Amino acid sequence: MAVLSTAFIIAYFLILTYLYKMNPKINPPLETILHHQFFSFIFIGIIIVILLCSVVKIFLLSGGGKHIAKMVGAFPVDLTTSDLQIKKYINVVEEMALASGTPVPAIFMMERESSINAFAAGYEIDDAVIAVSRGAIDQLTRAELQGVVAHEFSHILNGDMKLNIKLMGYLFGLFWAHGCGGSCLTSLSATPTFPSRWSSGSG
Repeated sequence: MAVLSTAFIIAYFLILTYLYKMNPKINPPLETILHHQFFSFIFIGIIIVILLCSVVKIFLLSGGGKHIAKMVGAFPVDLTTSDLQIKKYINVVEEMALASGTPVPAIFMMERESSINAFAAGYEIDDAVIAVSRGAIDQLTRAELQGVVAHEFSHILNGDMKLNIKLMGYLFGLFWAHGCGGSCLTSLSATPTFPSRWSSGSG
């Protein structure tokens, strides 16, 4: 539904911009725009492009949890580290994996993130990644960190990661459409003459 609505709005403004550029004094009704010879082609074309952008993004994100984690600036932790705080984090992840009966996911950390944050990434359980911020490791107690990690394990067990990847793909396509729509509005605002219904004095 969001794809159709976005495509409709963009097609509407493209045709509207074109008509205003041809004759700034006209004030075309909605019916005229919808029956324009290019409206259907633009509408369908935008839908196809949005879906293609979404599919490409989903394909790129399906490269595995490690790929996604690195995309957002997370790095694998050194399992032989002497840092007691990181050791605590590693132990918590291993404990949760044992308790949930799943393989131990790749353990990542967002070193430069001082706030408390965490995420799980991956397309399947076998390529799952859990990442927490440095702020979470340093500021949370062991019990609090267990709660955060347990929450991320719930995403792994419930298959939320795959759903999130699909949503990210769809959003990418919609963001592309948003950029196109913004260009249309910019072009429209540069039109020398606006129709009376958009003027400041219109009722």
